[in-house]
Amino acid sequence: MKSIFYEDMEKRAFFYEDRNIDFPFHLHKQAEVFYLIEGEVELSLNYQKMIMHAGEIAVVFPNMIHSYKSLGETRFYIGLADPEILGSNGTALLQSRCSNPVKQSDCFPRELLSAMDAAAGESRKGRLSKRDCRVCGYFNVIVDYLMEVMTLEPLEGGNDDILHRVLNFVLSHYRENLTLELTAHHMGISKYYLSRLFSGRLGYSFTGYIAMLRTEFAKELLVMTDKEVEEIACLCGFKSDSSFFRNFRRLAGMSPLKYRQMEKNGGRGPEI
Repeated sequence: MKSIFYEDMEKRAFFYEDRNIDFPFHLHKQAEVFYLIEGEVELSLNYQKMIMHAGEIAVVFPNMIHSYKSLGETRFYIGLADPEILGSNGTALLQSRCSNPVKQSDCFPRELLSAMDAAAGESRKGRLSKRDCRVCGYFNVIVDYLMEVMTLEPLEGGNDDILHRVLNFVLSHYRENLTLELTAHHMGISKYYLSRLFSGRLGYSFTGYIAMLRTEFAKELLVMTDKEVEEIACLCGFKSDSSFFRNFRRLAGMSPLKYRQMEKNGGRGPEI
């Protein structure tokens, strides 16, 4: 699975095909569309779990906490777009929530699937389309069709949940020397409460979640750049090469160099 680091996203929109996803709870300012082509995926939206089946489409609204986990082999399209490029639909996505965010693709006209095929066709391994306006156009068509069948409800009170604020902070600073104590101090809560927040609501220890984010970013750099492994370890926030290699092997099941070789020979996902 190509990792997605939303705070680093330079493109206004992207949409691509990939296989097998396992990404824990996170959030971002972009709207997200996920179309499951093959297999089953466990999707969690604001801690509500559901099983997606082949042929279903999910819309993740901006700043909504969510996670994905493939249940076996899967193939899917996934895309993100800044709400600003989506016109009135983008405004609605920012100001609303949906009671039915997962829909069967047969609820939509063939033109929706054609737009997703076209958008994904612009992206290939190791690159995104240079035709940024074209991808943005396809994404507008996709969202427009999706919004026609969604039941929207006003978003009341914004996202003032403590976990939203913690994740926003962590996702912005995970490559720095970030500790449980420092994060707790910044958020104005005790480190014990923060630790329970991660283990109770995310299913990760604080250090385990940071290691996961750093490792996923390392995967991206290994595939999309020619940087040396030692430089990547430093860029991702690992204190030492040994810490990087240990965490990478534990989470990826192989060495960084083997992962780079494997993905460049047969992996999927765009350069972002």
